Parts: sequence; C-alpha cells; structure tokens
Amino acid sequence: MGHIATPTKEIGIHNLLQCVSLFISTRAASALAWLRLLGLMASLAHLIPIQLHLLAKYRPKRDPLSLLVPILPQVLFHLNWWLQSENIS
Repeated sequence: MGHIATPTKEIGIHNLLQCVSLFISTRAASALAWLRLLGLMASLAHLIPIQLHLLAKYRPKRDPLSLLVPILPQVLFHLNWWLQSENIS
C-alpha cells in the first residue's frame, strides 16, 4: 500500500532533493548547510549515518557554522538513497 503525498510533504521532498543534489555536486559544505540537510531529512527519516558523519567533523560548541565539512564517498552512498523516489514517497 503506497503513501499519499500531501502538498506539504511534496514541498519537503522537493526541498530535500534540491539540497541533496547540491551536496552531491560539491566536495564540501558549510556546517549550516549540513544542519539544513539534516533538518530536511529528519522531517522525512533515514539520517543517522549522515548525522554521525557531521558530528565526527563538526563540533557545534567549538566550530563555526561556516566550517566546511567534507562529503566523503561513504556519505554519498547515503545521500544518493534520498534521490531514489521509492525511498521517500
């Protein structure tokens, strides 16, 4: 049985896909961008590996939000998961 996408969920999915696409197209992103990505994912689920990666590289109490956090191959695997429509619909 499929899920019915509401307009709010569709907007959230659209925003998430845009954000994930930006991450995949670059080598590093600011901690603020990482936090936005995680917030979008948290609203839909499946984020633990990405969150753990961010926390391994970025310390909220010590590091500035402008800190560039590398996007490693193992993170790309989890980011690509979000681009598969069957995973988020």
